[in-house]
Amino acid sequence: MRQLHRSKILAACSLAATLVLSACGGGSSLTEQTLTFATIADKAYSATASTLTATASSSLAVTFSSLTTSVCTVSGTSLTLVAPGSCQIKASQAGNSTYAAAADKTNTFTVTQAPQTITFASPGNQTIGTAPPALSATGGDSGVAVSIASSTPSVCTVAGTALTLVSAGTCTLTASQAGNTNYSAAANVSNTITVATAVASGKTGTCTASPCLDFASASLALEGFEGLASATVVNDPVDASNKVAKLVKAASGQPWAGATVYADGTAKTITSIDASKGVTLRVYSPAIGEKIMVKLEGATGAADQEAQATTTKAGEWETLSFTYAIAGSYTKVSIFPGFMTQVDKTYYVDELKYTAGSGTTPTPVAFSTVTFDETTAPGLTEFGTNGSGPLIANDPAGGTNKVAKIFKYTASEQWAGTTVVTISATSAVGVIPFTSTAKTMSVRVWSPAVGVRVRLKVENSSSTSISCETDALTTKADAWETLTFNFANPGYSPPLDTTKPTSSLDLTKTYDKASIFFDFGLGNGGYGSMPAARTYYFDDLRFGTP
Repeated sequence: MRQLHRSKILAACSLAATLVLSACGGGSSLTEQTLTFATIADKAYSATASTLTATASSSLAVTFSSLTTSVCTVSGTSLTLVAPGSCQIKASQAGNSTYAAAADKTNTFTVTQAPQTITFASPGNQTIGTAPPALSATGGDSGVAVSIASSTPSVCTVAGTALTLVSAGTCTLTASQAGNTNYSAAANVSNTITVATAVASGKTGTCTASPCLDFASASLALEGFEGLASATVVNDPVDASNKVAKLVKAASGQPWAGATVYADGTAKTITSIDASKGVTLRVYSPAIGEKIMVKLEGATGAADQEAQATTTKAGEWETLSFTYAIAGSYTKVSIFPGFMTQVDKTYYVDELKYTAGSGTTPTPVAFSTVTFDETTAPGLTEFGTNGSGPLIANDPAGGTNKVAKIFKYTASEQWAGTTVVTISATSAVGVIPFTSTAKTMSVRVWSPAVGVRVRLKVENSSSTSISCETDALTTKADAWETLTFNFANPGYSPPLDTTKPTSSLDLTKTYDKASIFFDFGLGNGGYGSMPAARTYYFDDLRFGTP
């Protein structure tokens, strides 16, 4: 009986000890577990989600979370890439009543930009005169548009997906696609095609009535000028039975190189041309967009006239029309192919058609004071680099008076200046009435400094070889003053070499063009560098003095 009582006491003590140990964390019976989370390889960005995989030794489900949500996110076992960068994914298993929580496992990998690839189908070889197909190119998934450009604009050009054929030759087209945050730029893809000359018609035979120059006449002659490589009569490039003029430009010649056409090569004459009726000329150009100029000269007492037209065909004949602003009869005609370009190109022309003139000449326009307040504002034509260009502005002294405003910068050429134009057809101001006793002109000037050299030049608008120029110095700063220019005392050639005076005023010649130069002799090529960028104003260009 006593032994049984002792056994019950010992059992109770053992149970109490077990409960105490359990409460203090000792003596747990939970089983340890481990995670297996394989290394994740670097990935290129993709909008498509992938599946994460990890296992626990307990076979319990593993949960995932992203530690870098700006680069990657996790939903369940689905991994979504957000942007290039470093992605960290954590795998966890919290355990249960049998298994203790597992130690977390972390995987770090790099998300890179996704590559892009362009598919660009060649449009195939093309022929001028046939409409080319629209260009087509597709790129990667960035959403950035694929652009197509021509690296041979003299042969072909591109606007959007529209291909334009300019001249015969090799056309190179390149498709490109820029990248963005998630996608790298695609490698360019190029297509090279051949552009062939159209099959062109030969002579038109429209020179059936006089006056018309068809270059078949033995008496006709061509005389090249200003570095034109050659001007000859040859067989039509399309029809060997037809004679045409061949004009070859050279890159070494002047951009205004051309040739004069004479109906009588011996006498160097041509039937008088009625400018009011214009002229037409057949042209065979090497490219689309070439400027052709036809100049009329030889009208007594009248300014020469120029008109331009642009070719719309390459490697085939077309007829261009030239119109003139002033009526009158002219006795000389010159053709300027590829006007104002310096390139090695060959042009053919034929059938110069016009209306015979009456022999009368237009009355020259007389010069009148230029105030810039005229109903039809005078023009201001810049030559050289004057910064932002001349313009008509408000008087710096205030009020409603209009004046010419000129910018001259430290990078301007010494000879940079501005021509005043009141007769737009000839860039002239009218005939200036110089006489043996009247050789002065005046200009009101507003200068930022004292001692600035201002040059005034008068010319014949038909011939650059007829000119005279002279100087005056400013005596006021930031105030109006009237400068007088005495053409009886010409200035000196730049850079103001006193041993080289410019041409004297020739009273047998006509002067109808006027240009003004500020800081003449201070800009590049003068006595020294300009001290600073400057703004000048001028007004009231007059003959004589006020």
